[in-house]
Amino acid sequence: MLPVNEAEHAQINVHIVPFKAIAPGLIAIVLIDLLAVTGRWSEIPNGSTIQRATLLLVPWLALAVTGQRPQVLGFECRNLLLDLGWGAVAGGIWRGASLLFNSAFLGLSPGNSSLWTWVSALAWIPFLEETFFRGYLGRGLRAHLGAWKAILIQATLFTLQPSHLAQGLPGIVSILGFGLLAGWLVERRGSIWPAWGAHAMANGLTIPLGQFV
Repeated sequence: MLPVNEAEHAQINVHIVPFKAIAPGLIAIVLIDLLAVTGRWSEIPNGSTIQRATLLLVPWLALAVTGQRPQVLGFECRNLLLDLGWGAVAGGIWRGASLLFNSAFLGLSPGNSSLWTWVSALAWIPFLEETFFRGYLGRGLRAHLGAWKAILIQATLFTLQPSHLAQGLPGIVSILGFGLLAGWLVERRGSIWPAWGAHAMANGLTIPLGQFV
């Protein structure tokens, strides 16, 4: 059983995203992942744009349709800096373990350290992926399936994204581990910020190596 404060979650999740609002995003990401697993995703015109648009728009459209606020996705302002800090520590530990695990498989080389690379790694990618997978899917599915099932489902769908599958088996194992960690952080803290902090730290640490997810 997860070490969470159920009373705190009951207070945070006064409003939940109905399953009918989660279903469109769930169907869309399952379809994208299936096309990636079967090797068909490369045949989709403007596939990366479609994927980014799905991650960006679906959670906020669901909120607009259901009349709910961003807090339902985990955008809680209280303890924001503390949550980001805990996430950064967890993300740093995970990234260190990931690099050790992958050291025999990855050909690391100096990376592109342009301003957009840093903005993308620290803000844009965490915003897209944490909002969709941990906030929208993870927290939404938790209300209907329970914590552990929700964490496992969102982590699996996160791992099977086309860009993640392209990294090969060692990378896929590491990414699945991160998806589980990020889901647990959101569950443990009742906020999306620790997962954001973990994602940003994990990305930022490896920009000089040219490897980040």
